[in-house]
Amino acid sequence: MDTMKNLVLAAALACVSVGVQAQAPTTIGCPTGTVPTQVDIQLLLDTTANCPLLEDKALRKLVDRFAVGTTFAYPAVPGTCAAGSDLTGTITPTGSSPIAVTGQTWSAQTLFPEAAALSNGLNPLTIFGTAQDGRPFMAGAAITVASIRSTSGLLRLDLVLSDRFAVDLATGLDTEDFQILGSGGLAGVTGKLTGVAMIAPGQPIVDAPMEIEGTICMK
Repeated sequence: MDTMKNLVLAAALACVSVGVQAQAPTTIGCPTGTVPTQVDIQLLLDTTANCPLLEDKALRKLVDRFAVGTTFAYPAVPGTCAAGSDLTGTITPTGSSPIAVTGQTWSAQTLFPEAAALSNGLNPLTIFGTAQDGRPFMAGAAITVASIRSTSGLLRLDLVLSDRFAVDLATGLDTEDFQILGSGGLAGVTGKLTGVAMIAPGQPIVDAPMEIEGTICMK
């Protein structure tokens, strides 16, 4: 009898599990009073010998304001900063025409609490692992500032982004998740962006094309 009860319970749990898996994911939209704005930009990404994000006074001011509590690898670990040049693309507020933009980005890798926990503190910067299909990957975190200007001069955004990245070591596919921590130049900007690039794992990044897309909410 106990065996039968266990089988019935297992079947019930399986049904619940299937039901949960069938549900649609939850996506949070822009809050009332803001305008959903589509971002579609391209840039060239390079590793830098120095670290403009932390050494430039204006950029450091943004970092100090919106990234409180963050610990950066630089200067203790060289080669952990990057810059994006030749930024071009469009920002399109809902109901409006696309706005052509240019700009730059600057990044600096940060200590990654998950990496420290999984390596007993031996490697606080990156996680190395294997995906379900057997491909090796590495993951880490950074802070990025994206300075975006409209070609007309009417729009100015300095976005401070919390950057989580994962690199497929088999293919070099770098996928980055950008959460907006704050902004200068235009108040009330929130949202998430996603960046994709192809890099040579373990090597300095040189002129790697990156595509960044997503939705931001602007007042």
